[in-house]
Amino acid sequence: MKRPFRPIRAAVLCLTLGVGCTADPLEPRTERAQAEDAIDAWIGRHPDGWAGAARSADAPTRPSWTPACSDPASPGYVSLRLDGPGGEIELAFRCPLDERATVEQLQTQFVRAVPWDLPTGIRSPNWRFQTLLTVASIYDGVTFHTPSPGLLAVDINSTMRGVMGTSTRCPGTAVAYDSLPDACVVLREHRVRMQMRYTVPAVLTALR
Repeated sequence: MKRPFRPIRAAVLCLTLGVGCTADPLEPRTERAQAEDAIDAWIGRHPDGWAGAARSADAPTRPSWTPACSDPASPGYVSLRLDGPGGEIELAFRCPLDERATVEQLQTQFVRAVPWDLPTGIRSPNWRFQTLLTVASIYDGVTFHTPSPGLLAVDINSTMRGVMGTSTRCPGTAVAYDSLPDACVVLREHRVRMQMRYTVPAVLTALR
């Protein structure tokens, strides 16, 4: 089966998957068909758009490669990472910005967001799924809120390009998913508007 489109997003090009599916007597082709059905059903339930939400109990962290704004080595921007079971989002901000930042200051200093592995809720035996976006970095449509005391919410309004499923029977080295065997990957194009809210503790000590 010809795949409907090729990847364009660096953030989803590399996955922790193997270059080939391991031999197994449990009919991986049947599992792939089930994965296709699961994606098609999900698309059928979201014909015009998709709204998702994820929550993490972990406070934002600062990647080791991005110094704090107060560091003399700072290049003039700083990044925060929101990471949890619901996916990962990296947020870049202009300096100055520190741990006392308000949502208004986060909004003013915001530069871009790079989301990975946004959850879809799709389930199928021995397969995992994620949305594909039309761009690698999102510069517009990202807003910050305080839904309740002690919480920080990041809303992303963008366009999704499709859905990808990958077989967990294909462990190993990170590779470009378009080089995986057909038995290991399912792609479906579905270009619709997407709304995603990621909620984390409003603890910004990583900006020290």
